[in-house]
Amino acid sequence: SSQQRDSSFYASVEAEARSLVKGEEDAIANMANISSLLYQRLNGIDITLESHEDHDDDGNSNMNKGPSSSSSSSASSFKEKKNPSIVSNWVGFYITRRPSMLVLGPFQGKPACLRIPFGRGVCGNSAMKKQTELVVDVHHYPGHIACDSASQSEIVVPLINKKKGTKGEGEVVGVLDIDSPHVGTFSEIDREALEKIVDILMEACSWEGISCVV
Repeated sequence: SSQQRDSSFYASVEAEARSLVKGEEDAIANMANISSLLYQRLNGIDITLESHEDHDDDGNSNMNKGPSSSSSSSASSFKEKKNPSIVSNWVGFYITRRPSMLVLGPFQGKPACLRIPFGRGVCGNSAMKKQTELVVDVHHYPGHIACDSASQSEIVVPLINKKKGTKGEGEVVGVLDIDSPHVGTFSEIDREALEKIVDILMEACSWEGISCVV
């Protein structure tokens, strides 16, 4: 099922992503929330997210507003009905922790491969080429790494440091990896939208001490 992943669907997801990372530069925290957001939204799981901007003076989140909160104007308040057709069985990040080596980061799904060298598998090739890899059928992809035998198609978007004048400018600090248990799940619509969401993440985050390239 394509879950009707059109421009309006992704516009909502992009708005939610912006809200989640707003004012937060911790890359691990942001990757954790973005992986959860994508996993939930792609699979149409019934969720309600309240605005994360309500904090006290000590920075503690005040999450005592129930789902019935009247904050309907918040971009981060929504509810989706559960869809029985799973679009993605794994959503998460790998981080360039060592030179030319991706290490598992925050994710949603089954336990995954811990380390992937640049140039190996879909993730490694995306990191090495610095470009998105959209794979219709992983069984026809040379050198595919099968972390989950259920995965049939995959899309990987590189996390490239585009901040001008910074250490590691132009380098890949990690990748966003999304797997599906169906062949041919991802399209150019997904590619374009996920690249935008990665840009949103990259604009917000500091990678110092997290990725070895910065």
